[in-house]
Amino acid sequence: MTEYQIEKIRKQIRSLRAKLLAEKRKHGWYDDSRGSRFIIPDLYLQIEDYKGALRYFNWFEKEFEMDSGFPDFNLAWTITLYKNKKNELAIKKLYTTAFSNTYLIDLIFGNKPLTIDKSELINWESLNFAIETEKYWKRMLTPDFLDWLKDVTSQDDFKKNIADYVGLKKLISYEKTGKERERLLNEEDKFISRLTK
Repeated sequence: MTEYQIEKIRKQIRSLRAKLLAEKRKHGWYDDSRGSRFIIPDLYLQIEDYKGALRYFNWFEKEFEMDSGFPDFNLAWTITLYKNKKNELAIKKLYTTAFSNTYLIDLIFGNKPLTIDKSELINWESLNFAIETEKYWKRMLTPDFLDWLKDVTSQDDFKKNIADYVGLKKLISYEKTGKERERLLNEEDKFISRLTK
């Protein structure tokens, strides 16, 4: 990438961030129906500005505390933490990524993921979403990150946690509305929090 191309992307980042800040000044909150907040990390990663991406994610976490993000967004966050040598936090964000879409890691490694009969309440939890966004998230991956990812995801505790999560999602999908379903949803929240917070 040439200096001109890098500067063009930096200008795009500045423009998108300025629009977000203008919305906050105007409304007192962010009216980001265009989804600019999700586009910005990809731009940082395209120019390999991992420090800039980390500053952005720190800002995002404060400003959009309740926003869980999409699987590819969480993957960008995981990569950013890894590239900034924040491995413990990167593992937590990797769990967030895997929980937001259980098919994504298999696709990253070129494995054919099995369709899982489990609760998928949001479209980005589906296999189709992971496949449709493959072109986007594939360009974020670097050889060193892929080595790290392979090492982490091949560990027994990681595999067990993912299997336990999928098992819980299956139970939720079979349970009708009522106390037992509510108990399982609470258990899911606690399980996710334990590995991601």
